[in-house]
Amino acid sequence: MDIRVKKTLGLIVLTRLPLTQIQAGNNQNPVAVISAGVAIKGYRSESFSLQSPRTNNIKPMSGRNVIPLFYGGLLTKPFWPCRERDSMINDYMIYVTIAITITAIPGPAVVLTIKNSMRYGYKIAILNILGNFMAMVILATLSAVGLGAIILASSSLFSALKVLGCIYLVYLGIKVWRTPHTDKNIQPQSKRRQTRALLSVFKEGFGVGISNPKAIAFFTALFPQFIDPARSFIPQFLILILTIEGISFLVLSSYALLSAVASPYLSQKKPMTFFNKLTGAAFIAFGLALIYED
Repeated sequence: MDIRVKKTLGLIVLTRLPLTQIQAGNNQNPVAVISAGVAIKGYRSESFSLQSPRTNNIKPMSGRNVIPLFYGGLLTKPFWPCRERDSMINDYMIYVTIAITITAIPGPAVVLTIKNSMRYGYKIAILNILGNFMAMVILATLSAVGLGAIILASSSLFSALKVLGCIYLVYLGIKVWRTPHTDKNIQPQSKRRQTRALLSVFKEGFGVGISNPKAIAFFTALFPQFIDPARSFIPQFLILILTIEGISFLVLSSYALLSAVASPYLSQKKPMTFFNKLTGAAFIAFGLALIYED
């Protein structure tokens, strides 16, 4: 079969398409010519053009039927999927770096995890982490479906959420400040009271997470940078949310483990009392920061 090819800046792609898909009929396979800087649909651009070897008629076609790529007339392996894969890996590594940085910086969730781990032990602190995990999933989902943008667009609504978050954190700070040293472990007399106590730890983690409206702003700004609108949304969202939540769980678990190890050295009355007051003051400061920070 005599197939002539036309070079455009050295890039040539052969295609196998039905004869009816070109404007000028002939008994040769058409040749798709792609200029430099333009890629295939599904990778970096929307379409390219088919050109008959005997005519100048051009018709836009999708890139799903593209087969081996030539560069300078030499047959090589298609390079655009590799480029796309490398780009996706680079973007994902950037996202992972951002997630690690954000979750590792001490904030209300970290302080609460340290407090619960030192008071109750590592295993109980996991409930606090799971509560925070659920809150972040809810906020991330709200941001992904567009409700986050609606909340951010309403300054009065966003301010109201910040006030509520401030009230909760200040309340939690006062509660921790006044916590007696004797409540080291959750060992109530009945299973019902034990369940309520464990649920209280979970609710604290959930409350600290859900009371931070700035998380909505963070997710609303972050996700669009790493979601490709040309691809299916749900798989991309699941990868992003599971990644950041998985990293958050590992980071908070590390804080909890280190705190549990250090707990015996702070189990005396004076060190623990000082720690409770320091932790309570930190929660109060976090709450006030929600109001006064821009």
